[in-house]
Amino acid sequence: MKVIVDNNIIFSALLREDNKYANMLIKSDDNHDFYGVYFTIVELFKHKERIIKYSKLNEDEVLEVLYELLKHIYIINDDIISIAAWKQAVNLVHDVDMKDVPHVALTIELEGKLWTNDVELKNGLRAKGFDDFIDL
Repeated sequence: MKVIVDNNIIFSALLREDNKYANMLIKSDDNHDFYGVYFTIVELFKHKERIIKYSKLNEDEVLEVLYELLKHIYIINDDIISIAAWKQAVNLVHDVDMKDVPHVALTIELEGKLWTNDVELKNGLRAKGFDDFIDL
């Protein structure tokens, strides 16, 4: 199954060296292929200091955990996402959070499942008939 990983899952996986999100990504079985978007890297860089502060890990340890996580996530170039998927994603999330457009567009494009803890996003998408989520 193709699982598109939202930023909040990766952030959660980085907050502690050993937690359920990191374990799912690193030790997943062959039933799940994890995908992400380049925007995730930008967001991680943007919030690097906050991640270090709340993780109680030093910068090198955070980077080491991030490296391990990213080895298990296919980071997809936005260019492979069709215009139709982008438009559908914008229509679905424009009134929730536009930062989620790439994740939703990739989910649509790959016909996958979105893994997110963002309750507002889930509720907003479900209200519009989108229910392609997975809870791991």
